[in-house]
Amino acid sequence: MVAGKEDDEKETTKHAGRWGVRHQQGIMLFFCMAIAYVIRTSISVTVIAMVDTTNTSSSVQIFDWNKKIQNYVLGSFYWGYVFMQIPAGQLSYRYGGKWFVGLALIINGFISFVIPFAAGKGGWKAVCVCRSLQGFSQGFVIPSFHTLLGRWAPFAERNRMGNFIYTGSTLGTILAMPFSGYLSSTKYGWPSIFYLIGCLSTIIGSLWLIFGADSPAKHKNIPFGERNYIEMSLGQVGNEKMHKAPWKKILLSKPFLATAVAHLGAVWGFFTVLNEMPTFLKTALGVNVSQSGFLSAIPYLVSWITLLIYSTVADYLINNKIMEVTTMRKMNNTIGTWGPATAMVLLTFVPERHFYLTMAIVVLMVSLDAINSLGFFMNYIDLSPKFAGMLVSVGNCLATTVSNLGPIITGLILKDPTSMQQWRLVFLVPAGIYFCSNLIFLIFGKGDRQTWDIVKGETAKDVDEELIEKN
Repeated sequence: MVAGKEDDEKETTKHAGRWGVRHQQGIMLFFCMAIAYVIRTSISVTVIAMVDTTNTSSSVQIFDWNKKIQNYVLGSFYWGYVFMQIPAGQLSYRYGGKWFVGLALIINGFISFVIPFAAGKGGWKAVCVCRSLQGFSQGFVIPSFHTLLGRWAPFAERNRMGNFIYTGSTLGTILAMPFSGYLSSTKYGWPSIFYLIGCLSTIIGSLWLIFGADSPAKHKNIPFGERNYIEMSLGQVGNEKMHKAPWKKILLSKPFLATAVAHLGAVWGFFTVLNEMPTFLKTALGVNVSQSGFLSAIPYLVSWITLLIYSTVADYLINNKIMEVTTMRKMNNTIGTWGPATAMVLLTFVPERHFYLTMAIVVLMVSLDAINSLGFFMNYIDLSPKFAGMLVSVGNCLATTVSNLGPIITGLILKDPTSMQQWRLVFLVPAGIYFCSNLIFLIFGKGDRQTWDIVKGETAKDVDEELIEKN
């Protein structure tokens, strides 16, 4: 009996730090995240091509949509997206995230095929309906990803694995912008963007449904030692028992509310830059659509590389007990919010038509912004490993709902898209939100597991010992 137990412990220990099924799952989720963000972000370049009357390379239909209508098209994805956030967190916790992620991508792929036809027959209103439906189905993606991450990532690998998976969003943005710009300039025009995305999304979603799993316990081919290593690290052996979320305590928790406010500030800033940068480059700096796509992608490429390097350093500092989790989260969030806020303020003082200086500041702004994903975003799992998917769904719902005001405010400010002075005001709004939201996170944020995450049979003493051991 003792010998068998020792053999099991050796089998479990040898999987720590080794390549395994959990990493294969992580790679598949990385590509799922990438295509999800291709679908989200390609519209910021595609909509410019859809209204570009100067494009003579193709005979596709061009639309007479003013900036206000374009902002409706850009924001319509989030009209549907916001509605499913809280239900998606509950459903992914109870039923697992596998099917929700896979079906969301397949549905998004199908709708992408429909959009060119819808635009031709129903105009911008039909496009908004299609984008809202895509957002509605993608509402399951982030909560499901957090649920899956909470079940697949051992504590010692949480930063690295979580960061790797979520950098898929950056890769998706990197790929979406230049390829959207290129495809729109070919003879096939802007519809080819939607057709290509539709194919990729359907294929990736189908592959995930075939090879993905909700948890180690539900994976058919995972070695016993690796499964045991993951489950022991997370304090959950076997199929996870479902527990009722203590919503009253969660919604009154200052650390959670601080994380949600930080989430709101980060999303507002990120999507202001994401949605408006191609238009800013074209109208304020005179860059054509094809160049705008490639140039808009450069900051995200640099941010991707920055994040991969930075996350390795952050992991080293936490795992070697050089820095506490709370300190690390607050430092990451400060770099990732006050850094971009400072860059946005600097951008307002750049003289007009100084292209290279403007691009350098934009690259700095987006690169620093990426680091906040290692702040507030991973903090949901720190606060509550059990209910992380639910927490992020609430935070994402709040962030997306409020940040939907971004395109509306931009439309009110930006009466003349060629005016650098008006663009300065556009960027000052998210800069202020960045600053205030992170200040709240610095004051009230925490990086340790909260007592309301304890379930029946688990005492506060158990939690304290667990935290001491892990941190």
